[in-house]
Amino acid sequence: MLERDAELSVLADAVRAATGGDGSVVLVMGEAGIGKSSLVEALRAHLPAEGRLLVGYCDDLATPRTLRPFRDLVGSVGTELGRAVTDGGDRDRVFAALCAELTWPEHPTVLVIEDIHWADDATIDALRYLVRRIADLPAVLILTYREDELSREHPIHGLLGQASRTVQVRHLPLRRLSPAAVRQLCAGSPVDADAIVRYGPAAARDAARAGAHREALAHFGLVLGHAERFTAAERADLLERYAIECYTIGTAEKGIIAQRQAVELNRSLGDPRVLGSSLRWLSRMHWWAGDRGAAERAGRDAVDVLERAGDTRLLALALSNRSQLYMLAHRAPESISHGERAVALAREAGDPAIISHALTNIGASQWFLGDPAGRDTMEEALRVALDAGEVEGGRPPPVPPSSVSSTPRISSRSR
Repeated sequence: MLERDAELSVLADAVRAATGGDGSVVLVMGEAGIGKSSLVEALRAHLPAEGRLLVGYCDDLATPRTLRPFRDLVGSVGTELGRAVTDGGDRDRVFAALCAELTWPEHPTVLVIEDIHWADDATIDALRYLVRRIADLPAVLILTYREDELSREHPIHGLLGQASRTVQVRHLPLRRLSPAAVRQLCAGSPVDADAIVRYGPAAARDAARAGAHREALAHFGLVLGHAERFTAAERADLLERYAIECYTIGTAEKGIIAQRQAVELNRSLGDPRVLGSSLRWLSRMHWWAGDRGAAERAGRDAVDVLERAGDTRLLALALSNRSQLYMLAHRAPESISHGERAVALAREAGDPAIISHALTNIGASQWFLGDPAGRDTMEEALRVALDAGEVEGGRPPPVPPSSVSSTPRISSRSR
């Protein structure tokens, strides 16, 4: 462990206090990969001989498993707690078993629950129960989490607030290691910059295809730390992919910054197809960030560039983007005119995703005008999409031949 002596000292002090019966909560916070788990593991060397370290994990699942971190402890804890969390139906039994498990006089227990930002509601309730009683237990409850994962409405805010109001709480925000420490860690590692450059783009694309967009974003960010190792076209592609992942998870401002860089690189490369596609994405990102004026300017520029590019499909997509912007601004006549042109070009290109997208814009605008044809247009848009199996709302634009690989499919929100 480098540059973590102060944090380890805080944890060791908490364990010594717990040996005397003064339990506490330690909140360890920091971004992904900053070393929260490594810090916890390093604590093993500071445990007294009679102490023990129990670790349970919360997982990033669409539907978290009930009491998952406590289920991880089965086999390392007493029979009653193992049975209580396995059955899971009697909340009071689980609470009582947890407290009993942590009541070992002169045998301090460090209970670590990793990544509580992914905890299920039952786990959060159990932790709140423990926090209220931890002062009287010979135990240290360590909760790790990523601050950047917490929205204003996140359910663990109540737990964190409760923990912070107790006098037995210690806060450990982890800072990034210094460049010198990173160089020291990497000095004996076979994973230098060559591996990042060689395998990082593929790892990022695989994560994006699997729907692991935060992981994809982290990979692309790591790769872009070595942007000088790539050609200008490759850098533009990586920046755009990074921007799309930012946009997909809702960090629009970071995405716009990266996408602007991609646009400027593509502008210097002189391929109007790639530039027009890149401008279309920038338009979409500006709209999602709430800057309609910038979205309309980028969308207009995309159409102007693609008018000269000779790519029917990309022009159709750019026109449909403008149609959507007009529709969202309740400028129905302009939306319909751009949408109808987009439909015609998309039919020529044989792209049902764009046909459906443009028809949706037209239908919504007809509806705004009170035109009964709007219903038929919307039904046609749905029929086209279903017949083509376009359940995700269509494909993003293609990448240039010089790019790292083909573009992954993006969710319907990304359209």
